[in-house]
Order: sequence, then C-alpha cells, then structure tokens
Amino acid sequence: MVMVPAPFQESERATGKGGVKS
Repeated sequence: MVMVPAPFQESERATGKGGVKS
C-alpha cells in the first residue's frame, strides 16, 4: 500500500484501489 493521509487511505481501502488519490 502506498503512503497516503488517513482519509485517503480509508477511501483506498473502500475502493480497493484508491480512486481519490491525486
């Protein structure tokens, strides 16, 4: 898993890919 802020990390788990990452 990539190093991202907590909110983004949670979203990444939710999508299983991380569609909210910039």
